[in-house]
Formats: sequence, structure tokens, C-alpha cells
Amino acid sequence: MENRIKKELQRVRVIFGLVFSVFTVFVGALFIWQVWAIYRSAESKPFSVDSISAHFKQIQVFVWLWVANLIGNLPFGILYPDQKKKSGFIDLDAQVQKMRACLPDSGKFVLKNKTYPLIRKIVFSCGCAVLLAVIIASAYFLSAAYTPTLSSKFFAESNGAAERLLCLFAWVCGGAILLAVAAVIDNV
Repeated sequence: MENRIKKELQRVRVIFGLVFSVFTVFVGALFIWQVWAIYRSAESKPFSVDSISAHFKQIQVFVWLWVANLIGNLPFGILYPDQKKKSGFIDLDAQVQKMRACLPDSGKFVLKNKTYPLIRKIVFSCGCAVLLAVIIASAYFLSAAYTPTLSSKFFAESNGAAERLLCLFAWVCGGAILLAVAAVIDNV
């Protein structure tokens, strides 16, 4: 009986959460609409205190209902917290220690992975080298030593600034991608 009541209350909480989510999006859209209306108003000072309060009085009922729903959601969160899911992370060192405890301690069953720290050092060194290369390339492209080479009308109108930013963007994006790959390799 108690389990059935908990399931029903959990179902009510889920439905309330979905309705509250939709209502939150609705109130957010109302806020955006009011800011747009203030911006498009013909007043000389559209963002004055009087103008803003006059526009937001139009939606104050919905905002107060949203606040009341937010307060109403608190008891559900306190009484019925979300169930924590098990993490997919497996601690390999702890697993090895458990297996070693079951085996006779003759020294033959010592499992150590000596390649992982070496790979981590190589990845860290490569990441530092990439970061240093991006800094050097940025300094070069932003200095007076760089002379624009593209002969496009768009690049000529900007006195080389657009070409510098384009080259700099390529280096920064490439460096960010390589650092992200290094971070993924390090976590694997």
C-alpha cells in the first residue's frame, strides 16, 4: 500500500515538473516579449523605471503564479528526492586490490599498468606544445610583422584585420580541438 502511494506521488511529481517546465518557458517568452515591447516603444527613454514597471505590470500575474509554483515544488523535492543512479565509472585499482586479497601473496599476481603514466605525460607534453604554438601564432598574427597575403576585396577593405582574425581563428580552433582530444585521451 505504501509503495503504491509513493509511486502515485512520484507520478504527480513528474506531471507537476512537466507542467512547471512548460510554464517556465511560457513566462520566459512573456519576459522576452515585454523587453521587445519596451525596446520598440516610441518613448524618448524606453528603459526608464516607469516604462519598465508599466510594461511588466501586464505579466505580473503570470510571474507570481510561477513563483507560487516554484514554492509549491519545494515539498515534492524534499519529501521525494530523485533516486541516485549508479555511476558507470569502475575503479580499476580497487578491483585489482579486491582480486589480490583473494589470491595468495606470492608476488606473482601483481598487476601494474606502467604504460598509463607514460601516455599521460606524453599527452600533457603535447597539449603544452599545442598551447605554446597557439600563443606564438597569435602573437605573430597580431603583430606588425605579419603582412596580409590574400587579395580579396573584403580583406583589402579591412586593412588585413579580417585576414589576421581568420588565420588566428583557425589556429585557436585547431588548438582547442587538439586539447579536447588530449583531454579525452587522458580520461580514457
